[in-house]
Amino acid sequence: PALHLTPAQRDTLYTAAIAAGRAVNYVGAGTVEFVVAPDGEIYFIEMNTRLQVEHPVTEAITGLDLVEWQLRVAAGETLPLDQSAIVLRGHAIEVRVYAEDPAQDFRPSVGRVAHAKFPRPSANIRVDTGIATGDSISPWYDAMVAKLIVHTDNRHKALQVMAHALRETELAGVNSNLVYLRRIIEHPDYAAGGFTTHFAEEQKANLLPTPGTPPDRVLLLAVAAVMLTRTRDAGAAPWARADAFRLNHTRRETLSFRHGEATLALPLEHHRSGPRVCLPDGRLVPLQATHAPDGTLMLQTGEQQIQARVVQRGEWLEIFDEGERWVLGIIDPLQQTNEEEAATGSLLAPMPGAITALLVAVGDVVERGQALLVLEAMKIEHTITAPFAGTVSELYFLKGQQVMQEGTELVRLAPLEPAAP
Repeated sequence: PALHLTPAQRDTLYTAAIAAGRAVNYVGAGTVEFVVAPDGEIYFIEMNTRLQVEHPVTEAITGLDLVEWQLRVAAGETLPLDQSAIVLRGHAIEVRVYAEDPAQDFRPSVGRVAHAKFPRPSANIRVDTGIATGDSISPWYDAMVAKLIVHTDNRHKALQVMAHALRETELAGVNSNLVYLRRIIEHPDYAAGGFTTHFAEEQKANLLPTPGTPPDRVLLLAVAAVMLTRTRDAGAAPWARADAFRLNHTRRETLSFRHGEATLALPLEHHRSGPRVCLPDGRLVPLQATHAPDGTLMLQTGEQQIQARVVQRGEWLEIFDEGERWVLGIIDPLQQTNEEEAATGSLLAPMPGAITALLVAVGDVVERGQALLVLEAMKIEHTITAPFAGTVSELYFLKGQQVMQEGTELVRLAPLEPAAP
């Protein structure tokens, strides 16, 4: 397919769209959808009797307010312009920011938004959103958080501006498709054009966030965040000072973080001049950190300066750095885990929703991986499976009941007793 529609193709689209509206005596705003085949032929898909979510793209390149036009037509007024007076200028791109997890088949993510930051609107960047820090993403509505729209002279510039806008957007507390969107915008095949509707599936491995080991700068940011939190919490208490004073000794400790299934241990040396972190490759790196007025973390590691956003939610750190989002858990070495309690198999709801199927009963013996129940949320079914072989000891919901909060206990399993020797 060509990178741009030809004038003849545009004329075909305009003529067909107008003909579709006239054929049904349609009055009001509407959207007609078409698809362009590889040979350039155009095919009708459907008509929606409303403005669609992409209408800001048309508004950007025409300079018109389609929502205003919609209201005027509804009030009985005529359109202020005819087709011949509408001029297209430049190139516009829109992305939809969703609270969802691309790595989990785009499963909606609900919960409280611990931090939300969007790029500053300008002549080239438009932000449509109603979400701010402290708001909640519920299961009752569509999971779209915002729309980012950019408009410049040409597509090449628009892609650059959109990549910048996505890097400036931060969403903590819930998962989002921000990294996925940025990887599409920055993908060379997407930039080159000529892609098809199969692009996302064909490039899936390159677009989905990978669970690789965080880079050194992210590890240093995690350590710095913990150290700054300690200093803040210490206040003026002399026994809680974090300056590492100890006569004739260098104080050492290890900070450990959880990333997915991996545990990352970083030895630390405390000196009068500040802490030094031993990275996985054995390098001992000094670091000095502070928070900028806008809340970003400013980190100095020798000659390198790093600036990134770190949001702490209890034992979890969400680090936004160079367009990526890393989630690390802080491991408290003093926290004792009750292994016996953990083994009882408390299964929690991944999000609010309705129980649409109960597949087991109390007393049933189940195998590891066996389906126990189905929870439906945002029109998506989530099957809850057994993490180990055991006996169903409790079912806390009936079919048809509503689970109101994420983290609610749904099922309790008792592990099978080991066979007698």
